[in-house]
Amino acid sequence: MQRYERERAPTANRRLYHTPEWRTLRALHLREHPLCEDEAGCRRRATVVDHCIPHRGDNARFFDPANLRALCKPHHDRKTARFDGGFGRAPLHPPDADENNEPGFGLL
Repeated sequence: MQRYERERAPTANRRLYHTPEWRTLRALHLREHPLCEDEAGCRRRATVVDHCIPHRGDNARFFDPANLRALCKPHHDRKTARFDGGFGRAPLHPPDADENNEPGFGLL
């Protein structure tokens, strides 16, 4: 298996995104929050449901509606690249992280 394929192989965390429960929760959240909830005041249509605090496979955190926010794809991609180590960069711990280096709501 090539490196890219290993990195993209389904993990337990990624499988959560393919469950009927997630699809239902995601659709409901986007219906209730149709616009990007970025702190900068973006008013574009939201297309991505983001976990405010990374779930890291924790089902309770993954499915917690209070841990979700609707974002437009550009803001979600920027947040993911910045804090999850996208584009080959090391993961960044945001200034408003808690004691476990979990980001808070002010991510962007």
